[in-house]
Amino acid sequence: MMIGALALLGCPLRMLLRLAAGDLNALIGFFGFAGGIWAGVQL
Repeated sequence: MMIGALALLGCPLRMLLRLAAGDLNALIGFFGFAGGIWAGVQL
């Protein structure tokens, strides 16, 4: 499933799984992801 998620741009799924596993480095990705969504909505 993870290989398919990478191939089909499922990066948010991996980010959430890393957060659930306790990897706090994924918080940087979460804030970047949220910032990208915010910028896209503004444009």
